[in-house]
Amino acid sequence: MAEGGKLVGDPDVYSAAGVGTPERPEVYEPFWFRTFRYVRVEIAAGNEPIALHGIGYRETGYPLEPTGAFDCSDDELNQIWRMSLNTLRRCMHETYEDCPYYEQLQYTMDTRLQMLYTYHLTTDDRLARKAIEDFHSSQLPSGMLQCRFPSMLTQVIPGFSLYWIDMLDEHYRYFGDIALVNRYRASMLKLLDWFERYRTPEGIVGMLPYELWTHFDWVESWPYGAPPTQDDGPMTLHSLMYAAGLRKAAGLLEAGGWRDAAGELRGRAEAVIEAVHRLCWSAERQLYANCPGTGDFSVHAQIWAVLAGAVAGEAAAELLRRTFADDTLPVASLPQTFASMRALESCGLHALAFKEWDRWRLFLGLELTTLPEMAHGTPRSDCHAWSALPLYEFSATVLGVRPGAPGFARIRIAPRPEGLAWANGTTPTPHGPVKTAWRLDGDAFILTVDAPTDIPVDIVLPDGAIQEAKGGQTIHARCSLRRQAGMIQKFKAIQ
Repeated sequence: MAEGGKLVGDPDVYSAAGVGTPERPEVYEPFWFRTFRYVRVEIAAGNEPIALHGIGYRETGYPLEPTGAFDCSDDELNQIWRMSLNTLRRCMHETYEDCPYYEQLQYTMDTRLQMLYTYHLTTDDRLARKAIEDFHSSQLPSGMLQCRFPSMLTQVIPGFSLYWIDMLDEHYRYFGDIALVNRYRASMLKLLDWFERYRTPEGIVGMLPYELWTHFDWVESWPYGAPPTQDDGPMTLHSLMYAAGLRKAAGLLEAGGWRDAAGELRGRAEAVIEAVHRLCWSAERQLYANCPGTGDFSVHAQIWAVLAGAVAGEAAAELLRRTFADDTLPVASLPQTFASMRALESCGLHALAFKEWDRWRLFLGLELTTLPEMAHGTPRSDCHAWSALPLYEFSATVLGVRPGAPGFARIRIAPRPEGLAWANGTTPTPHGPVKTAWRLDGDAFILTVDAPTDIPVDIVLPDGAIQEAKGGQTIHARCSLRRQAGMIQKFKAIQ
């Protein structure tokens, strides 16, 4: 325990019955699991002596058997990977959980991320399927989903409900089960119609019912998880998240053959985005405001403007460069860093994304074995699986392995070498593991891939060159990282 530290936790009090013997001592075990970093035992004896023969623990949790692995030239990142894995394990029992110490509840935002992290460790999707069904079962008559479920008490965070659509979209991409998507199609449309009913005549999502909790992210300057202007008018983030949800839902409907309905949802998304740009864009600050007509800005609104398609191409890249250079803006916390990574990646700003790991490196000096809930102030929870982002990023971005088609019918490998000299690892797919290894040799980037037999593989090298190959044999590829502006070299895979 750190010098001067204070041990905080819920105690168990056991009064010895006095019937134990050295051969058959009394044994006490809690009725519910406990989570801890340290354990303190205090014994108070009465008129008779008491002896403690031993103390131990039995690990309990979902039987996660990871086959995904990662290793790289930066040992701090390797340690963070192991902490991330331990964190996810601790937050998986009969449901995913936000935290094994406090709420022990399955929240939509947390669970969406945990599911995605799991997909890069194993093809066992049973707990993920259960989570999708759980939140479907939480749907209220209005169409809104509860933000945590199963739960005895109803709680709603409108923005969280849209992460359920992400769950469906990502499960389809990783496992290709369109029947699962179609099962929840009606519930998805009912949820989206809830937001549509709250659109204002100007076209954005308006003020939402007062009994609901407006929460986006735990930011130091945001009371209760929302910008301070939340009472001044509609929240821009609700509109942008709704537009992003509409587009993902449209893709799922189209995959299931509902093309006309998909077109309608895309039309709604375009209308919402047009209204956001018209009402929420500040020509003076060259940023999207958190609330129309206010001087309140954050990193979040810019990230989601990119993710929702309100801005694209070089304009999006310039917006993000400007955003991440402005240290006056409230920044995304650990879970929302997933969104910022996706926005930066979509604009080719991988170097900015790699800098985000500096926040995770700070945890290595805190004697933690798991990742905390927050990176600022008091972390509150020392084990919060929404922070286990490295499980996804190191596999999907550093190694670069992701589905190229639903269910990994094609495999896309686009590794990013920022800040590292080499990396290797394994990514599970329904067809078998993908083993990836790359290294830098001077200016040369050298990649080796072993992929499942007969599965098409698209390799996107760091210089932008695209190669096509097929799994079953070792694939070799390389490129030069010295690239003149405007030139892309093509390389043929050597099998």
